[in-house]
Amino acid sequence: MNRKEVLVFGQNEVARETAGRLINNNRDLLGIVASTAEDAIEKFHRFNINVAVLINDIGEEQIRKLRKIFTLQNEDLIILQPDAVDESDRLCNEVRESLEKQKLSEKPSWSLIDDALKGTGLDIHIE
Repeated sequence: MNRKEVLVFGQNEVARETAGRLINNNRDLLGIVASTAEDAIEKFHRFNINVAVLINDIGEEQIRKLRKIFTLQNEDLIILQPDAVDESDRLCNEVRESLEKQKLSEKPSWSLIDDALKGTGLDIHIE
């Protein structure tokens, strides 16, 4: 099964580790925990991150910096900012709901090329 990779970053070690453990308890999610902003950026580039969880204890300036870096590299990245992390399934449910919304919003696109002059045998080029 293809697990969705979730990057978790926060200053509070207990909240960060709790979030990582809760996410890793789900078969369809893989939690990747980062302890510093530099570590979060490095792991973002190393893994195929689908969701970034930025716990609000890291400060607004760092959140802005990480949002800018992450969305520049992957404009479809889901970024969640929970105020706090507790032992409930609320965070995992929010991650799953965000992934489902993203999946539903992705509509297939079709491209059709019709070259009416291709079979005529005439040397006509339209640019």
